[in-house]
Amino acid sequence: MLTKELVHFAVDDIYAHYGKIGMESRVALLQKYQDNAPSDDERFWAHQSLVNSLSCLEKNQETTEEHTRLYRWTCKNMSDKHVLEVMSNLNAANCWKDDGRIDEWIQLYDEASERLDNSKVSDYSRCDFLQIGAEVLRHNERFDEALLGLEKLEQSNKDQDWEHYFRFWLLSEPIRS
Repeated sequence: MLTKELVHFAVDDIYAHYGKIGMESRVALLQKYQDNAPSDDERFWAHQSLVNSLSCLEKNQETTEEHTRLYRWTCKNMSDKHVLEVMSNLNAANCWKDDGRIDEWIQLYDEASERLDNSKVSDYSRCDFLQIGAEVLRHNERFDEALLGLEKLEQSNKDQDWEHYFRFWLLSEPIRS
């Protein structure tokens, strides 16, 4: 029987250290566990870990399909904070790009951004989501959309000395030729 403790131990402490074979074993375990998870929080963790594992294996199409399923399930079953967290996954966004589906990722991101006005979403979650989105947009040469994201980030960030805020500005230096 798969217990929460056993699965977390295997995923976080065992399989993560055995390269590709470990990651493939991790994927199989997470697929099995998410169907039998004891709670929605555990199902969310398992599904999110599955998306991350698939992205590490560079299984781009599988990652985008699982990421979409995770997003849709999270919209129905979890809080707005969780929805924003799902779309704040840079590794998954890279898989969408590599799979030639970045426009679809941007549509999901825009859909998720409607949840930013929920007062129950923390400032940190809001800023993290906006920062990741702006990074993805900039990386995909969607500069106008990235600038709009930066404006929203600037308005949302009430604690201007947050480390992640400055990380974005350092990464956003213009490319010089």
